[in-house]
Amino acid sequence: MMFSLCPSWRYNASVLPRWQPTRPPPIELVSRYEYKVEEILDSNLIRQKLYYLLLWKGYSISEATSETSHHLANAKKVVRDFHLCYSHKPTPLESQR
Repeated sequence: MMFSLCPSWRYNASVLPRWQPTRPPPIELVSRYEYKVEEILDSNLIRQKLYYLLLWKGYSISEATSETSHHLANAKKVVRDFHLCYSHKPTPLESQR
């Protein structure tokens, strides 16, 4: 005998509230925009290039992106703090070998 636990219940997105957290605007520099890095989650070497997995300030973890190390020129403190905590992870020096 087979039966469904919830035969009449269906998900209806229109019933649920659509809450979106407010995101900070990008920082406008001379000719480009920059976003603040909240935390570096990981680092990885791919084809001798160092990539960081970044959690952006005001964004959810599902919106984390992987960026090359040269995109973090203005986030040196965050990079330094990451490597102090995770000394076993790939570093900028390893990518230059």
